[in-house]
Amino acid sequence: MKSLTIRLAAFAFFTVAICSSAFAHDYWNQWTGHLWNRGDPGSTTQAWEFNLGAGPNPTTSNNPYGIPFVTVQGNYVGGVPGPNGTPINVWQIGTPDATGQLGPGEVQIGVPNAFAHNPTKYVFLQITTDNPGQVVSVSPTPSSQSTPMNFITYPNTKWVTYNVLWEIHPNPDFELIKLLFPVGTHIEEIVVDTICVPEPNSVASLGTGLIGLVALLRRRK
Repeated sequence: MKSLTIRLAAFAFFTVAICSSAFAHDYWNQWTGHLWNRGDPGSTTQAWEFNLGAGPNPTTSNNPYGIPFVTVQGNYVGGVPGPNGTPINVWQIGTPDATGQLGPGEVQIGVPNAFAHNPTKYVFLQITTDNPGQVVSVSPTPSSQSTPMNFITYPNTKWVTYNVLWEIHPNPDFELIKLLFPVGTHIEEIVVDTICVPEPNSVASLGTGLIGLVALLRRRK
């Protein structure tokens, strides 16, 4: 049994850019009308590909505000039939009981932000798992939660990729995402995209990538 825990110095300012292949099951571009583009000012992207043996540091990260981290209650196992049907190495989530059966487990993800208390923060999570029956939450408490895309299923397997979008007011310094699994499961990949939305009057100085976001905010007022 391995318990993987890492702590983040949340107030350190530096960028992690870890080169890897494209995320295996990343459906960002299938989110029709997504509210921002990767690389827009104030945005971050981080991904953990657990089939690559990902540990506390993401396999891919573009976060200028600090190092994102993951805490996994579980252990690394091999030979699990993956989304494509072939055996893969993955993180197994859950704590074995006296009979060896897997019990509940937890994954926590920390994402540092810009130290700017702008009015709105969006957090978009994608996860590929063979048991999507967990409770997903984020701290600080969001003002809204939605599912922009349908579940992505994989033929003849239990695997799915699902997503959730949170809106938080105002932009916090840090988000903590928790995934509570009531039964043992496997996770292959987690991708987190975020953006800190500036005041509408300041968007002109940031470029055109946020125009759609600002228009949305104005409509909601």
